[in-house]
Amino acid sequence: MHRRNPLLYLVMGTLLVLGCESYPTVLRSDPDAIGNEGEGGEGGSGAAEPTGTGGRIVIPQGGSTGEGGEGPVEQPAVCGNGELEPGELCDDGDEAGGDGCSADCAVVEDGFVCLVPGEACIDAQVCGNGLLEGEEACDDGNALAEDGCAADCLEVEAGWLCPRPDVPCVALPECGNGAIELGEECDDGGVVSDDGCTGTEDSLLDGCLLEAGFYCPESGEACVPLVCGDGNRTPDEECDDGNDVLGDGCTDECAIEDGWRCSSSGCVPDCGDGALVGAEDCDDENQASGDGCSSI
Repeated sequence: MHRRNPLLYLVMGTLLVLGCESYPTVLRSDPDAIGNEGEGGEGGSGAAEPTGTGGRIVIPQGGSTGEGGEGPVEQPAVCGNGELEPGELCDDGDEAGGDGCSADCAVVEDGFVCLVPGEACIDAQVCGNGLLEGEEACDDGNALAEDGCAADCLEVEAGWLCPRPDVPCVALPECGNGAIELGEECDDGGVVSDDGCTGTEDSLLDGCLLEAGFYCPESGEACVPLVCGDGNRTPDEECDDGNDVLGDGCTDECAIEDGWRCSSSGCVPDCGDGALVGAEDCDDENQASGDGCSSI
């Protein structure tokens, strides 16, 4: 067994203590304090050298992009300088609104086109070009009045409908004027109810609608009740011989009976069909004479 030398341990302990006292302390500095420690770190470029105060090493915070460790500062846009800068949609060289580019250069105003920075915006709202622009309410392809769209295109004239640009406007129906117009089913020249044709707020465009149980043959004329047997054949009737008697060609429901032909002048037996009806003496399934049954 080796004997321990007390003197050796004393020397090593002394060296260890001296080494700890001489080892520099590493601190992180406040970015604002860069360059205040010692001589060398103006602008914060690169790592700072150890200063001579207390044996400390200062590690600067932040970047190394120029003075103070700060990057370039973006300048705010200047409306009216004629240059299109970040945040601007237009810049016509002034700060006045109402000329196409708003006073803060953030909005291209309705009806304008701003093409070149520094130049005046263009008034693109042209009445009569068939395009719905800016504050236009309609544009039927012309700048004329009394055709549904006003001469300045800023309003739809009363009594008209302008469905699409570059298409003529349409007059709204007027029930009772005797003309069947857009959305109307009839117009007998009046607005009285229970006569076959009447105006109603429930219709498509407040025009005339056909009442149930009626037929209106002509615009401007009185409507006709749908009554079988009155002698007036309406569209849902095959015939109407003016009575409700069976066996004369037209039934009591105004349908044509078998073996008959019906027209506006009445019903007659259908000679040649092989059915013996009405006043027929014979029917040999043809309309030729000389074979025993004449052509009538």
